[in-house]
Amino acid sequence: MAVAGEPTVESLRRRDPEWAPWLALVELTREEVSGGAWDGAVPSPAAAGDDPALSGARIVVDGGLAGRWVARLARAAGLADRRGIGPAEALAVLRSGLDGEIRRLGGIAALLHADPAALGALAPLAAAPLLHACRRAWQDDPCLATWRHGCCPVCGAWATLAEARGLERSRRLRCAACGADWAFDWLRCPFCDNGDHLRLGGLAPDAALDTRRVETCAACSGYVKTVTALRPTPPQDLTLLDTATVELDVAALEAGYRRPAGRGRALGATVEARRRPSLAPWRR
Repeated sequence: MAVAGEPTVESLRRRDPEWAPWLALVELTREEVSGGAWDGAVPSPAAAGDDPALSGARIVVDGGLAGRWVARLARAAGLADRRGIGPAEALAVLRSGLDGEIRRLGGIAALLHADPAALGALAPLAAAPLLHACRRAWQDDPCLATWRHGCCPVCGAWATLAEARGLERSRRLRCAACGADWAFDWLRCPFCDNGDHLRLGGLAPDAALDTRRVETCAACSGYVKTVTALRPTPPQDLTLLDTATVELDVAALEAGYRRPAGRGRALGATVEARRRPSLAPWRR
């Protein structure tokens, strides 16, 4: 149940009707993320404390599950019918969602007669159920509690936004890709680690009343959106919150700030289909 003031699919549709197609995909993904169908694909986390937990992971997923999910997402986006995406194509889309590399999707896009960029935009949503399953499985891992980087301790993506949380307004970075939540110093840039307060600044729309603002860094020209929250935003709702605060992105871009391209850490993870056990020949 949504708390008053938190964005919902319905409230965002009413506010910005042109977002309806995107919000339909977000709603579909939230449903898939909330289930446990992907829990069986969670690999062992990386042992090294300075690498994301998915670094170098070998991820084995049910090919049928992946195929059905990615086909459903693609159909909802108007990119394909069920015949176009099977397990092999679905695994390629999942890999792209993990590493941000969309070039491998060119052949699949051609098969579907779809725009490669549009298919690439679907890839992060396609990977979300797998990533959220990993975050749920590892969220109590003590190694993640000591993470102090600006990229996600689970999947290596750059933080989507920050929360100034609780009465003490502690700074917590959030990853919309997997829902992760980790502590980070206030006077430090998540992207370039700049700690010179003279080169750190902020932007705040007047209407936000300091509950939503942009933290900026003159050293790397990066920015991160910050929202005030008494409690953590539910992991499955972070993409909604990111969408609801797009006016902060616009303000930052107009002021000359940008988010860094690519991922904070390359994962080097592999995704493959689970092999079905072969049946031994039966003899009388």
